[in-house]
Amino acid sequence: MAERSALPQSDTAVRDPDGLILHDISLLKEKDPDCVGWVPIPGTGIDFSVMRNGDFYLKHGFDGNFTDYGLPFLDERCSLETSDDLMIYGHHMNGGSMYSALLNYVDKDYCAAHPEIILETDQGSESYLVSVVVREKGSYAPGEWSWFDQINISVDPFNTLVENPSERKLYDTGRELAFPT
Repeated sequence: MAERSALPQSDTAVRDPDGLILHDISLLKEKDPDCVGWVPIPGTGIDFSVMRNGDFYLKHGFDGNFTDYGLPFLDERCSLETSDDLMIYGHHMNGGSMYSALLNYVDKDYCAAHPEIILETDQGSESYLVSVVVREKGSYAPGEWSWFDQINISVDPFNTLVENPSERKLYDTGRELAFPT
């Protein structure tokens, strides 16, 4: 199995006053124009670049070399400039790497200890709090409701989305989903 492709953090990252590592997305884009951002989830080991062109990064690293790990990538239907919902895909590896730490969110205490997901882009850094934890299958039959179809939705479909997880959520985080204003 190929080694995971790592980025040299010394020339693309700095620590902010709170100790959080922030990445220079412009510099990362110079190294690979497909880089659109970085997603760290503090305390989980999830700390990866986010790419465009998922067909390629499904099985390639930042250096362009083949790897089973791939890199997280933004759904091609999403736009950092115009989408209210962003869907980022990444591998769950059985050895515990990549997005495997997300499986720990089945434990309510783990979620409470790691509620924040950060998305860094060249437009700045945004912090998101986990509001719903569900465990879903990765493929769906045509016409079946799917999380993967919930991009760029209006108020009514959003309300359906909010109702749907209430049936599927593993526990109550105490946070509500709200339509972006």
